Amino acid sequence: MFGLWRKPCGNLPTIVGRFFATCLVTLSLAGATPLTEQLYNRIHSLNLQQLGTFYKSVWEQNDVAVIRDLILNDRFFLLTQVLDVDVAWHPWVLARCREVEADPDEHLDLWSRGHFKSTIITFAGVSQYVLKNPDHCVCIISYKSGAAQAFLQQIMTAFETKEVLLRCFPDILYPEVKSHQGPHWSASEGIVLKRTTSKKESTIDVSGLISGMKTGGHYDLLVYDD
Repeated sequence: MFGLWRKPCGNLPTIVGRFFATCLVTLSLAGATPLTEQLYNRIHSLNLQQLGTFYKSVWEQNDVAVIRDLILNDRFFLLTQVLDVDVAWHPWVLARCREVEADPDEHLDLWSRGHFKSTIITFAGVSQYVLKNPDHCVCIISYKSGAAQAFLQQIMTAFETKEVLLRCFPDILYPEVKSHQGPHWSASEGIVLKRTTSKKESTIDVSGLISGMKTGGHYDLLVYDD
């Protein structure tokens, strides 16, 4: 069946998208979350048109467990459907999301300016990573600390304002983050999400290479961006 997707075929994208959405909700109702790797591999093979139908069906069925699992395992869903980066709805961005998901670590990504490097890897990638691993610590490192702070501010705004994230992750995100800021909630000093560990490092920290460099931190993930 999957081999036929390479050719235009009537309403096949609609059928495929709805089929996968039904599978997701059925598995969720049966308690089969997180969803299987095999199912996600097939979802990751869908093209843009098929994904559009699939995502629409997911929102229509509005199952929180399914939406949460997609946020954690489908970066293109997180980017376009939750973080609302509408301009990312493009085959090239989809392909880069899948490329990064397939092999996320130990790479130097040299893409042209304006080709969504920071959006896919730093904004969506770090957001997804800490939601999946709230006890881990991440440091975003830029040439100067101010640039890293701008990336963190973007993530903070999403965690503060995106109702879907707050609804799906009450165990990790603070519902009234501006009034109840947790241990830390600052673009310059880092942010701490709900976690079970007592670490001196923030959940997400920032550092500069030339100015504002942090010392003595121990991090599970380092993201170097400009």
